Amino acid sequence: VKDGKASILVTDKNKLSGTIAVTVLTPISFDKANVDVSVGKEAIVNIQSGKAPYTLKVKDAHIATATIKEAKITVKGLKAGKTTITVFDKDKQAGAFSVTVK
Repeated sequence: VKDGKASILVTDKNKLSGTIAVTVLTPISFDKANVDVSVGKEAIVNIQSGKAPYTLKVKDAHIATATIKEAKITVKGLKAGKTTITVFDKDKQAGAFSVTVK
C-alpha cells in the first residue's frame, strides 16, 4: 500500500451508508532494525525515508545516547541493557529501532 489518502464507502443491509476517510502513512525506515553496540563504543544507523529535519528520542538514556546529523544517527552504548530509539521527521512521521548494549 502506498502513502496517500482515500475514502471508503460503507453500506449496510438497510442501504444506509457512510464514508470513512483513510490516510496511509509509511513509518520512517532505517538500514538496521536492531543495533548491537558495546559499552563505550558507537554504531551508525542511516535513515532511509522520511523528510529532514529529523529529531529523536531515546527511551532509556542510561543505556545509550544518540545524536543525529542529516540522515545519520550515531548511537553510543553507556551500560548493558536494551532500549528503543524513536525518530521523527518534519511531518511528525515516526519510526523506531531497538538498541542492545553489551
